[in-house]
Amino acid sequence: MRPSPPPPSEPRPRPPSQGLRAAAADNRWVAGARRRYRGSTPETFLQRLKDMNFATTITLIGATALLSALPFVILMDAFFANRRIEDDLTHHMGLNDRAARIVDGLFTNPSLQSVPAVVLALLFSLAGMIGLAGMVQHLYEQTFAQPHHKSRAQLPRLLLWVVTLCVWLALDSLIGAATGGLPGGPVLDALAVLVGATAFFWASMLLLLGRHVPARTLLLPAAVSALFWVGLQVFASLYFSATIINDNRLYGPVGVIFSLLTWFTAIAAVIILGAMTGEVWRQRRHAKPPEGPPPAGPARQPTAPVPEQPTEALSS
Repeated sequence: MRPSPPPPSEPRPRPPSQGLRAAAADNRWVAGARRRYRGSTPETFLQRLKDMNFATTITLIGATALLSALPFVILMDAFFANRRIEDDLTHHMGLNDRAARIVDGLFTNPSLQSVPAVVLALLFSLAGMIGLAGMVQHLYEQTFAQPHHKSRAQLPRLLLWVVTLCVWLALDSLIGAATGGLPGGPVLDALAVLVGATAFFWASMLLLLGRHVPARTLLLPAAVSALFWVGLQVFASLYFSATIINDNRLYGPVGVIFSLLTWFTAIAAVIILGAMTGEVWRQRRHAKPPEGPPPAGPARQPTAPVPEQPTEALSS
């Protein structure tokens, strides 16, 4: 008869003193982490994003951009038939040929038989773009702690920002087309886009803030925003092609709108995160160290006073 295996040994309970020491060590580690986090740069950054309602804000900006930018692109195609503006959209999203054909199917040149109707639609789209510019202006004012200044130049500034945005996006596409066939094209394209995006974000901040913030102060936030823009282009080239193809297969042409909404929302995140990161970084670099009492040295024992001796004792 085969002997039965010995029962498994139960783990020995940890002594109470060892468990208390481990709990105390964990509590000390948590308390130390909280002390290091309190007042740090990450806490300042996250708190400012929370005050700005980051998730809600980028969703609203993305939806506004989708409702105003897409009709604007379609109408521009109607007026400039020799310019396929949707190709710029597929370039910025980094789509492959299959995904680009799906997006191109959304843009068909509308008939211009009713010119007043097209002009009216163009005016509504332009009003949406101006509203988008106002939202970006409000974000920059929050980021740089600036009050909203009402002036007669407000509307011209917003219109000029819309024109600057269109020119920059077109220039970005031309840079990609020019560097595509060159040796090291992706690297050259990234460097050129980085320089152009830095100039665009810097000019946008100057324009929308009305020069109430020094130009030198805005240079670092603009450079960080441009770096985030290049990162978004890299991410888009890896993500959106497969997403658009899958959404089109599941939902049909309307599924492409979901991907476009995600892309516009990501652009809003780049605008906020780039400006906020650069501003918090700049403030930390120029922050003065806290003034406090000098470090205490080793305590010195007070010396006892030497008692005075009588004159007669000294003379004797």
